[in-house]
Amino acid sequence: SPPDLSPPLRGRGKQEPDPGPLPFLEHVLVHEPGRHLVAECELDVARHPFLLDHTFFGRNLSVNDPALTALPVMPLAMTLELMAEAVVTLRPGAGIAAVRDVRTLRWLAFETPSRRVRMEATACEDGAVQVAVCEADREGMSAEVARAVFELSAGEPDLGGPTVPDTAAAP
Repeated sequence: SPPDLSPPLRGRGKQEPDPGPLPFLEHVLVHEPGRHLVAECELDVARHPFLLDHTFFGRNLSVNDPALTALPVMPLAMTLELMAEAVVTLRPGAGIAAVRDVRTLRWLAFETPSRRVRMEATACEDGAVQVAVCEADREGMSAEVARAVFELSAGEPDLGGPTVPDTAAAP
């Protein structure tokens, strides 16, 4: 079933809703089914501690202040996850068969504890979906962070069986 596109309560109400299968697609701003989607996500190092595992300048910076952390940056895998969530919201029921033309254009660093990002997904003539991720938390700031094209299939693609022999089962 398609995701619930109503505005979420997360961060605004007293009760946090279950994020469901698309935990990062929080606010849908524009939705033209099958054609165009603009959505936002608020990433926060306290709510998303995995961001602290991807930092510039290492970890454990100070023995005197263990709370002192290096500069967290958005991992590429997380950027692709945000894009994929936008794609499956734009085209519910389609499976992602491939990701191509991935371009990373700038770091998304967490100089502040939280950052808002915007995902814009647009259907292409060949049936694929192009997605861009942009900064969305500063007035007048919409710098593009990354973009990619997602090729879709009618459902979950059949990847077949494993291609690497299981040497533990038969040496």
